[in-house]
Amino acid sequence: MRQPLPPASCNVYTPQLLADALVAALGDTATARWLEPCVGKGALLEAISRIGTEKNRIVGLDLAPLPEPSDRFGRVKRSTEFLSWAARTTSRFDRIIANPPYISLRVLPTQVRTAALLHRTPAGHPVPAGSNCWYAFLCASLRLLRPGGSIGFVLPASFEYARYALRLREELPELFSECRVHRCEVPIFDAVDEGAVVLLCRGFGDESTTITRGQHENLQGLVASLKSRRKSHHVTKATDSPSLLDHVMLRDVMNVGIGAVTGDSDYFLLSESQRLRHRLPKSVLRSVVSRARHLQCPTITRDIWADYLDSDERVWLFRPSDSDLDNPQVRAYLELEPEQGGCRRNAFKVRNRTPWWRTRLPARPHGFLSGMTQHGPLVCFNEKPLLTATNTLYTVRFADSIPKENRCAWALMLLTTSARKQIEAAQRKYALGLKKLEPGDLSSLQLPVPKLTVPRKAYLQAVKAVTDGDWVKASEIADAYIAKLE
Repeated sequence: MRQPLPPASCNVYTPQLLADALVAALGDTATARWLEPCVGKGALLEAISRIGTEKNRIVGLDLAPLPEPSDRFGRVKRSTEFLSWAARTTSRFDRIIANPPYISLRVLPTQVRTAALLHRTPAGHPVPAGSNCWYAFLCASLRLLRPGGSIGFVLPASFEYARYALRLREELPELFSECRVHRCEVPIFDAVDEGAVVLLCRGFGDESTTITRGQHENLQGLVASLKSRRKSHHVTKATDSPSLLDHVMLRDVMNVGIGAVTGDSDYFLLSESQRLRHRLPKSVLRSVVSRARHLQCPTITRDIWADYLDSDERVWLFRPSDSDLDNPQVRAYLELEPEQGGCRRNAFKVRNRTPWWRTRLPARPHGFLSGMTQHGPLVCFNEKPLLTATNTLYTVRFADSIPKENRCAWALMLLTTSARKQIEAAQRKYALGLKKLEPGDLSSLQLPVPKLTVPRKAYLQAVKAVTDGDWVKASEIADAYIAKLE
């Protein structure tokens, strides 16, 4: 029977530099058997072969049916779904290395999801239905490991904080003689903004020790540490702790980007009175927020946005479709000369856009925030359909690994004492005392891990304290919801 293929979005390939370092860190012996459960393009297979491992000692699996050139380096089984295979195989391995799919079990084909739920942690805890494919891959792989064996996995940053992964995080230090988590301060994958970690565990079944964590400035520093097996000069922080984490980088839980760049805000942004004066239909406009004062609330609803509209704020974005061009009012507005209020078409962002009148929009935001730190940064959640922001504000999208009910908890962590100290140090000072945080500054913040049961009321109270100017109270509320990981 033909196996269902995973979505293309979960195909993120391992950089060869990292593949070589991870294989070198695991090491080889004359008789060691290797397993790569999700071969993909074969970067890890090639890396195993490069250290001199014979083809007959390497087993590779992949759901995709078409062979890749790298298949020649091992005994590769295509059209093979790993989770089902792992549940029935009697094979065992000394080295298991993988960059598994990062995709929620809920959106997997039924057959694959059913196979994932067959697996358990070594202590017998089932894979939660609301967890992720990588978690099932890791649980299944541990079942296939021989005594004394080692694993090397490239995992999403949610490994360190996802609640569904708590059981396995607690069990891992008891399973291996050495267990280390490597974290890079910048994204490992070029095409993915979210962070990743490298999990390296050796000596399966041997006397356990405490888990350690290394944080590195860049991929090169992480690679150097993997190869050396000791703290390299690139490591900026390493801790021995029974818990894996007390902070995570903001970029791992939410993506912060600029809003829509119009290139000529005087032309593209309109108030309701301007819309009526030009007789533009609402169908050619998009609702937006465009000023920091629009975000002095925990959520933006239809009613709140309507209040801005009634106050004649500029909360319309002119963005006609091709089918709107036959409308005489739309055509008249497009043909206005700059001195009559028309668009400055020679502006850089306008002239480099095709068509010039269609501003590119960010992905649908879960929320907004302002880089101006007088009332923030705090996340103002988006509860109005099709609402977006212009580039005077930032948009927020939470990582797929953060359920909607937990977004409030992570937003609250921006108001903790720990986050506020970092914000104070990171903010950039401009003329007239203006202070601002760029998206990169925000993305690099280290957020405490929250208790994921944060009532909405607590977030509302904290935001009200911020807008009232009482940062002490806001931080006290937020600090009360930091998770105790000891």
